[in-house]
Amino acid sequence: MESVRKLTRTTGEGGVHPVVIDGKDCADEAALFGTLAEKLAFPDYFGRNWDALDECFSDLLEITGGGLGSAFADRPGVAARTLILTFLDSARLIDNGADLLTKLLATFDHAVDVNRERNAAGLRVILQLDAAESDETEAALRRITEGPAGG
Repeated sequence: MESVRKLTRTTGEGGVHPVVIDGKDCADEAALFGTLAEKLAFPDYFGRNWDALDECFSDLLEITGGGLGSAFADRPGVAARTLILTFLDSARLIDNGADLLTKLLATFDHAVDVNRERNAAGLRVILQLDAAESDETEAALRRITEGPAGG
């Protein structure tokens, strides 16, 4: 976790909001949506599906109204200009075979694109692997995060 603390000191003005999510709590889509809703303080109307995640995550990063989450209109928002999401045991997001990590990173990427023209928080995503993880898991993470070769 020292690397996370170091990153929080180097992300610029406005402060950071670190959120740690344990991959063990994200065994399937339902668990992932529930964990994200809790950890990111999504509003009650969050529909716990990919479209709802895309909408709520995009709104979370919009900080014009006063901070992270202020676009939900039921709170003042968290005073931070950078959201740091750390996924512990991130191999669990691959191992379940549901392609959760690919969908999740695509959602994050879309939220950043949507907010590019607005006053939005920065986003850093940290995927932690246990030192004992296999080479296959690390290779799978690289394929997901770097995209297809030559693309």
